[in-house]
Parts: sequence; structure tokens; C-alpha cells
Amino acid sequence: MNLQHERITELCEALKLSFVGQSYGAAAQKAAKDEMAYSDFLEALLREEMAG
Repeated sequence: MNLQHERITELCEALKLSFVGQSYGAAAQKAAKDEMAYSDFLEALLREEMAG
């Protein structure tokens, strides 16, 4: 895990976005692999949080 990932996880915990924090790493890898736009990546993360 790199420092940026750690900071994002900490911020998600502080903001009570537990599902975003848990799924961020896998979602980022998938977004890079699928060449997703940032807005699509962000929308997918927020949908994960709502589903959680």
C-alpha cells in the first residue's frame, strides 16, 4: 500500500465513507485497466457507498 492510498483510506474513515475506503484500491485498478474517465470512476465509487 502506498502513502496516497493510506491517506485516502484515512480520509474516507474520517468522512464515514467506509465502503469507498474499502473498495478504492480495486476500483482504481479496474478504472485504469478499463481506461475509465475520472467521473465514471468517481460515480462507481459513490454507487458502492450507496449500495453499502
